[in-house]
Amino acid sequence: MARRRAVLAGALCVGLGGLPACADPSSNWPSEGIYDGYYFGGFEQSEFRPVGSRGVRWWLNGDLSAVNERFHIHLDGRFEREHPPVSPVRIRVQGQLSRSGQYGHMSAYSRELTVTRVLQAEAPAPNEPIPPARP
Repeated sequence: MARRRAVLAGALCVGLGGLPACADPSSNWPSEGIYDGYYFGGFEQSEFRPVGSRGVRWWLNGDLSAVNERFHIHLDGRFEREHPPVSPVRIRVQGQLSRSGQYGHMSAYSRELTVTRVLQAEAPAPNEPIPPARP
């Protein structure tokens, strides 16, 4: 019976186009700690994808002003030709992760990662595999 429910839940996620709540199947993420991943920032976007994940996207919150300034990311939609934005940015942050729910712009993210400290930020290597937004 439990297997049947799991199959039904999986079919529901696929049938509904992979809603954001379905995109984060693991509940094994710690509620606080150090997180490594990729930050996609811009107009109406503040997305974090953990390293090694597939289809996991979290809304990124907290003080990212130093990262945004260094990598020319403008959250107001502004674009400077002479300084194009770097996106994504490989980051390592300390923070707190919310419970599963709906977060961020248009509730499109399954969790929210609130950054308490940026530990590292750099442009990814040219051949570095970036986790996909969808599984």
